[in-house]
Amino acid sequence: MGNLIDLRDNVKGQIEAAKGNGHIPAPAVTKWLQEFEDVKNDVISIGTSVKKVEHIPGPTIEGQTTASRNLMKVLNLLNDDSVNRIGVWGMGGVGKTTLVKNLNNKLETATSTEPFSIIIWATVSKDWDLKRVQTQLLERLNLAVKAGESMESTASRLHRRLEKERFLLILDDVWEAIDLDYLGVPQSEPLMRCKIILTSQSLDVCRKITTDKEVKVDVLDEEQSWQLFTQNAGKVASLEHIKPIATEVCKECCGLTLALIIVGASMRGKTAEALWKDALNALQMAVPHTKGIEDKVYRPLKWSYDSLYFQGMDIKSCFLYCSLYPEDFSIGVRELVQCWIAEGLVDKLRNYEDSINRGIALVENLKDSCLLENGFFKDTVKMHDVVRDVSIWIACCSSRDESFVQVGVGLDQMPDIEFSKSVKRVSFMDNRIKWLPNFLIECPKVSSLLLQGNLPLEIVPEGFLLGFPALQVLNLSETGIHTLPLSLLDLQESPGSSPTKIRYGEFNESAAVRSIRNSPLETYRKSGYIPTAMNQEEGTVGSCSFVENASSSEHRGEIEEIVELATSRPALVPCSCIVPNLQIVKLKNLPNLTALSEQPESWQHLEQLEVVNYNRIKKLPFTTQNANTMKEIRGELQWWDQLEWDDEDTKSSLQQYFIPL
Repeated sequence: MGNLIDLRDNVKGQIEAAKGNGHIPAPAVTKWLQEFEDVKNDVISIGTSVKKVEHIPGPTIEGQTTASRNLMKVLNLLNDDSVNRIGVWGMGGVGKTTLVKNLNNKLETATSTEPFSIIIWATVSKDWDLKRVQTQLLERLNLAVKAGESMESTASRLHRRLEKERFLLILDDVWEAIDLDYLGVPQSEPLMRCKIILTSQSLDVCRKITTDKEVKVDVLDEEQSWQLFTQNAGKVASLEHIKPIATEVCKECCGLTLALIIVGASMRGKTAEALWKDALNALQMAVPHTKGIEDKVYRPLKWSYDSLYFQGMDIKSCFLYCSLYPEDFSIGVRELVQCWIAEGLVDKLRNYEDSINRGIALVENLKDSCLLENGFFKDTVKMHDVVRDVSIWIACCSSRDESFVQVGVGLDQMPDIEFSKSVKRVSFMDNRIKWLPNFLIECPKVSSLLLQGNLPLEIVPEGFLLGFPALQVLNLSETGIHTLPLSLLDLQESPGSSPTKIRYGEFNESAAVRSIRNSPLETYRKSGYIPTAMNQEEGTVGSCSFVENASSSEHRGEIEEIVELATSRPALVPCSCIVPNLQIVKLKNLPNLTALSEQPESWQHLEQLEVVNYNRIKKLPFTTQNANTMKEIRGELQWWDQLEWDDEDTKSSLQQYFIPL
């Protein structure tokens, strides 16, 4: 190295002499000098003592069973030669950063770090900058940070240095895919024993960075939550007059590590019962109790919301829609998607089921982002309580998705308030509302009105719905309502409003069947209950006799989708209609129905058929000629096995589409 330095000094002397004579040094000479300085700095940094691990301050997970178990999972993966990239993911505030900080600090022991020559930590963050991350790596490796150096040149220096190391790189808080080559990180080979750990709120980000294994960090259970909460709140949480309230405050944190720490610390030393009750009320109302809650819990989760993207669709509004349902409520995925379609949040594709599938893919995207999770029942989803609080908080501040939500709070009547003219969605689910106001409540932009679960409600006054000219989704199921008001048909005539089409309606059997059965098709076609070629939505009707009546009208060729839902009434007559464009039929709880149709040509474009509790139907109106459009048949296996067929070819061609319920 000494000879090279002498050579460098000699070249510099010649350059200075040449400049004195008016000469300019050749670019190759200047480049050689720069490369020499880079190599010299690298050699010096390698020779300089660099700690294998730098301790990172943070809360310990000692005594936390779930977190300790996750830590052991990651440690085991570090010892697995087939795993080079590990993704640690979970919703904001659940403890991902705390987990990897504890991992980093645990690796301070010599035996733990044996496979690695250095552990490198870099924080990426949402509004990340490649240069800033490179600077963190340079400083950790004792490499010079050069002002004005291009990112490409920095990446080259980092790559040369890291090639000489068996490193573990921890990238914390990653929000989008990172090009590791562009960053300057060598692509690890098995013999190098180099590994990368990243933390992210999104499983999709982990997949894009091609992680080999993912470890999901879940919320703490009730016992561990209380333990962490009291560690931060102190002995005051266990005082006799405080503990019952403190227990409820702890539950409102829903097992989120960050929320438990922040809320607990904010209540430390507060012995006044009123202060604890105020905190509990604020948490239950989805209002940030302290600035720390807003900044460190709500805002990180809002960042997840802000970064949502799915094929150009309005996934953010779809997410906010879920907050209309009660806390811990299992939402049927298909019902949710139908509401999204009705609101225009999911693209209307040529085939209705394609739109449903697009919506289901969107649900999966929200689950991968930790903003939705599996519900308690099959094919359902729910929101984590804190995520729901955040979504309500966002919706209340949104000019486009403003919502009014009072669900499950025991209301016996609608509150006497004046709705904001900008409110888009209203939900009074699962209350005890007995009556609705019989006067005009101006809600010009409300597109969804959810009133299901109000069992004492028996009447919808004529004047009530006239205040909702933009209504697209109306749910009156699980109420005592017997008939639908005629004003439902007059919504399109509201002064100054465009025609209304209620695209998704869910009603009691009595309301749906009685009203629809006794009304002419044209009236309901205009109001949007029955889909047409212009309004190809999924309608809800009550009995097969209605399908027959509809098909006999002049509009039978326009009907594309009719869904039979939940009625205990027997069909008066079997369907013998011809509805050539019908694509989807769902038949539930009509035990006396014995046949769908006597004419196979009735089902020229049918793609989906679902039959539940129809054990008396012995024959389907299909032949080898009209069975080629079918894509799915759902029903009980016993029902399918006892069906009668005109020929075995038809049965064989349809067998592949049968899905037992």
